[in-house]
Amino acid sequence: IDAIHVEQPWLWPLASKISKLRQYKDVCLIYGSQNIEMPLKKEILNNYNINNVTDVLDAIDKLEKRATREADISIGVTKKDLDILIKWGAKRPLLARNGIEPWIPSIKKIDHWQKKLPSVPWVLYIASAHPPNFVGFIKSIGETLGCIPPTSKLVVVGSVCKHLYDEFKKSRFSSLNLSRIKMLGILSDEDLDAVKSLAHAFLLPIPHGGGSNIKTAEALYSGSYVIASKPAMRGFEEFSKYPEVMVARNPKEIGKYIRETLMKPRLNSSVKNRHRQSLSWNKCLASIPDEVDLVLRKRGNK
Repeated sequence: IDAIHVEQPWLWPLASKISKLRQYKDVCLIYGSQNIEMPLKKEILNNYNINNVTDVLDAIDKLEKRATREADISIGVTKKDLDILIKWGAKRPLLARNGIEPWIPSIKKIDHWQKKLPSVPWVLYIASAHPPNFVGFIKSIGETLGCIPPTSKLVVVGSVCKHLYDEFKKSRFSSLNLSRIKMLGILSDEDLDAVKSLAHAFLLPIPHGGGSNIKTAEALYSGSYVIASKPAMRGFEEFSKYPEVMVARNPKEIGKYIRETLMKPRLNSSVKNRHRQSLSWNKCLASIPDEVDLVLRKRGNK
């Protein structure tokens, strides 16, 4: 066994059992903190007006801190998160930001989706049914999708679709909003690869939270335009300098960037080549095997 990776504190009971394997010198326990969970869970519980959650939040906090202290290597995806892991007593803290698995769409799928999607430029939003992805969307972009022309669409993919539809339906601009969105639901990897490759722009409307967003890495990797709220760029701040990446400070700016971007020509392939190497998982996680090797060699010498 080279390494055991515990990605979330909810798996810590399993990790506690696995940690008994430390009697063997060839076991390394890695804790990968994709978020500092407690503040995020607190926000979600507050949004749903759930009371008496102090014990739950305290348990989450203790789990995270224990995972950090007992792991041989603790990984943070942003500098801010890494600083927290260090404060909690991480033995060997390591920064390894989120990345993507490179994709190449099939010609057959590209042809299929070109016929189904708008012939004019359109914007893509991909997300799960995680509550901040639909509640936060409205906070980031505002109540109306009037920034999207009638001939274009905001194309939405993922399990967020039903929830986002319900949010827009509640709005006083529901008729306008629903006429500007096209919900594709959950797609296969092959279909998603084609849709991502056809998108004129990616929308990243994240209002706050912790960690970093894999969807941001995907958007930057795509080589298309990226319209993002400032929190969406956590862990990827250096990409904000590129002209095709527009970082908005408020809903008004997001609307402005959407309008302007839909009038621009499609970006060429040179933009894609600029980002691709540094955003792949191979690059982002490249330092981990060496760290594991150091831990195991050190333990073997004891």
